[in-house]
Amino acid sequence: KGLQPMMWGDIVIGSTQGESHMKQEEIDSLPKGVLMDYWDYHSCSDETYKRDLKDFQDMGYETLVSPGVWCWSRFFPGYKKAENNISSLLQSAKKMGVRKALNTHWGDDGHECFFDYNIPAHAVFMANCTELRSEDVEATAKAKVRAVFDVGFDDLVLTGEIDCIDGYTGRILPPNIGKCLFYEDPVQALFSGVEEVKPEKEYYAKLSIKFAALQAQGDFADYFEQAKLFCDYLTVKIGLNDQARAAYKGNDKAAMQALIPSFIEARKIMSNFKNLYRKLWLNERKAFGLEVVEGRLATQISRFEYFEQIATAWINDELKQIDELELEHVAFHHGSKEDDEYKWPDHMLHYSQLFSRSQNKWW
Repeated sequence: KGLQPMMWGDIVIGSTQGESHMKQEEIDSLPKGVLMDYWDYHSCSDETYKRDLKDFQDMGYETLVSPGVWCWSRFFPGYKKAENNISSLLQSAKKMGVRKALNTHWGDDGHECFFDYNIPAHAVFMANCTELRSEDVEATAKAKVRAVFDVGFDDLVLTGEIDCIDGYTGRILPPNIGKCLFYEDPVQALFSGVEEVKPEKEYYAKLSIKFAALQAQGDFADYFEQAKLFCDYLTVKIGLNDQARAAYKGNDKAAMQALIPSFIEARKIMSNFKNLYRKLWLNERKAFGLEVVEGRLATQISRFEYFEQIATAWINDELKQIDELELEHVAFHHGSKEDDEYKWPDHMLHYSQLFSRSQNKWW
């Protein structure tokens, strides 16, 4: 049919995911007409990219390069990491004479991130492909986004600050700290009780104000409203478990009673978030898959109802012990390692690691 076969090249040369380089007899068994798709979303290293592309060239293969927009495993894309990956891989590929590229957009862990949040990353990809000078890429990408979508490039990428509060261009994994705080069980708090977790509710309160100011931007108003509600939820949720734990340990019934309105407010915000999320999902996608995310969001509402119930029972001496608050924080989490220790803020976690002690998974 006149088509050229292509394959992901990491299984040939090895990758950051653990594959080893094929032996020569294995390489010889592959047809030479295959187009090798080279991806490496992580290293952002000119030296690494040129070395790997030369490896393919020495084997006689034509290559295509695939950076990524880093939208997977999060509600909001890790734009800074995506920009670094896209620009570094495409510029390295140009030096090596590569003529083809494919920007990749994955949906790990529920594909919670909506497509349009990735417009800036796709614009940077396009600008890297069309501009002869790398110094022209940023201005071209910003101009294209404004001309086509009538929205500010920098306004869209502001959502990246929800997940990473101090920049993350050079890290292997851009953290999804906002998602971690958003999804953790409010009663057990398996994530936020870990010492290395830094964000305070004031950080998200300030972000909420910024997103509220952006809501006049036409077709993107609902997206900025979603980001605002996300931050509003964290503004209420962060610290609640610590306060409840302190009240419980100190047998302070009045302090626990003072937290009840926050449990109610968290449910209200989450209900609004869930309704808007459903609208945005159905605007851009088919219904399938929505049930996964809606189930997670509804569980947050249910768990705050439960938290209010047991806290009220304890306040009224109907419950003598709150088991979840008796236990110390034990987090199941994976991050980029340095000296075999988890270092702030290298947390990039999936839902299963955040919500329950019964889900002990690495990924």
